[in-house]
Amino acid sequence: MQNDKFKLEFLAAGKADVYLSCPEGSQLSWQLARLFDEASISVVADQPGPYTNGNRVRRVMAGCAGVVSALAYQPCSRTIDSRLLRELREGAALGLPLALFLEKDVHLDLDEGEHQFRLRIDDSEPVFIRPDRLHGPVVYLDDTFDRDIHATADRFQSAVLRDESRIRPYAFLVGRLEKDFTQAREAVLATVESEAGITCLWSDDGRHLTNIASVRERTRLLIKHASFVIADLTLGAENPDHENPSRAHEIGMAIAYGRDIMLCSQEPRRYPYFSVGDMQMTFWATEAELSGHVREWIRTHKVLRRQVFNHRLGEIYPGYKAQIEQPVFHFDPRRRYVAPTTAARSSAGAPLALLVGAVVVLLLVVALLAAALAAGSR
Repeated sequence: MQNDKFKLEFLAAGKADVYLSCPEGSQLSWQLARLFDEASISVVADQPGPYTNGNRVRRVMAGCAGVVSALAYQPCSRTIDSRLLRELREGAALGLPLALFLEKDVHLDLDEGEHQFRLRIDDSEPVFIRPDRLHGPVVYLDDTFDRDIHATADRFQSAVLRDESRIRPYAFLVGRLEKDFTQAREAVLATVESEAGITCLWSDDGRHLTNIASVRERTRLLIKHASFVIADLTLGAENPDHENPSRAHEIGMAIAYGRDIMLCSQEPRRYPYFSVGDMQMTFWATEAELSGHVREWIRTHKVLRRQVFNHRLGEIYPGYKAQIEQPVFHFDPRRRYVAPTTAARSSAGAPLALLVGAVVVLLLVVALLAAALAAGSR
């Protein structure tokens, strides 16, 4: 996503994103992922599944600053997987820097023109790409990672990091920004990064920089360019009886920009304000439940989801500590947020609970006395 005016820099989540197109099970994919991770570059692809969706792949790729393409023959058919050819063509069409790696024996015709290169793999449709966008091709053996690959990857990284205009994909959180709500924000952040493969921002998180001084305008643009929005309507002590007008305004902007929105709030269940009264609302009791609801919402809605190769590097290379690790949320009951309405409901239920307890104790005492009298009369 490009924008000439709005600039957004992540201070976490790596320096850039690249799309990795590799044969299934290729050792080279993990070698490249580790190489780019060492440079704090996030290596992503579409979520694996039983089918491929060209529009979804294009959406994931368009949010990246470059494409890494590795081509190899399939063992049985001696042909290139059509998915890999489609992704190669898509990356070239988007005008992204392209690092091309070919397994030994893959046949490539490369015609060099002044303004574009023409690539043809076997008898497939040709791919056209600008000379300054192509890095490689490099011929490799699946079990060999030589200096040619390192040199090409270094040049490709430099090209990727020069792209400062691209707005990387992220989710935006609308909700309470007070310190007592910290664990709830942590739950949303970790779950979005783990499940959707993108980061989650809120207006004052300190993990991003923009070129917009106005808080109001910065918030508008963050919502406009978000992949989706998580909006939490939990009430706070600062306004325990009414919806927060700032949150209502931000949700209204998300609706106007056509963003997918998850609405949620801490228990007890209540009706949201009129303008979003016909939208589904999810209620949670603890931050652990909130994390689960966010994960389920991401999985069941057609929002941007990416697999992040960096997250699995510790599993593939035991002892290796990835620069971009998969976040894990750990619920701490001591830090649980309790909204005023939740506290009020708990307080209202306390007298009844005490009364029930007193009745139980009284009945127990009566039973014991009756038993003692019966024993004494024998």
